[in-house]
Amino acid sequence: MDISVVIPVYGCRAALPELHRRLCDSLAQISDSFEIILVDDCCPQNSWAEIVKICEQDQRVIGMHLSKVPSVK
Repeated sequence: MDISVVIPVYGCRAALPELHRRLCDSLAQISDSFEIILVDDCCPQNSWAEIVKICEQDQRVIGMHLSKVPSVK
C-alpha cells in the first residue's frame, strides 16, 4: 500500500459519497495503490450506515466503528 488516508467521521454523513469520489479521483492520479480508512467517531447522524455502503462498493475503503469515545484525563 503506497498511500493510506485516515478520516474521522463525525456529523457529515451526507458529504461521505462526494468525499469518497473526490479522494479516489485525486489519489488515483498519484498512485494505484491506496486505501481510505473512514473512522466513525460515534457520529449522531448514523454515518456508519453510509460508511458500510461505501465499503461494499469499493474494496479500497475500510470502515472502523468506534463504540466508545475514550475519556481524557
